[in-house]
Amino acid sequence: IINSELFKRLKGVHGSSYAPFMLSKLVPVIGHLQEDSLGMEEKVQKYLADNVDVIVSCAANTKFDE
Repeated sequence: IINSELFKRLKGVHGSSYAPFMLSKLVPVIGHLQEDSLGMEEKVQKYLADNVDVIVSCAANTKFDE
């Protein structure tokens, strides 16, 4: 994800420190789209609401026989 076109401008700004910068900012969070509140605990929801400016969704279905 950090090498996608989406983050090209940040890569230009941070140069060689780009990867460490991004890895210090990105935190994977597991959620389930079919569950209320994505199946997240209340403390996780609060942390996201208080600390996150951008969410990049990488949701996918891995059931190939649907």
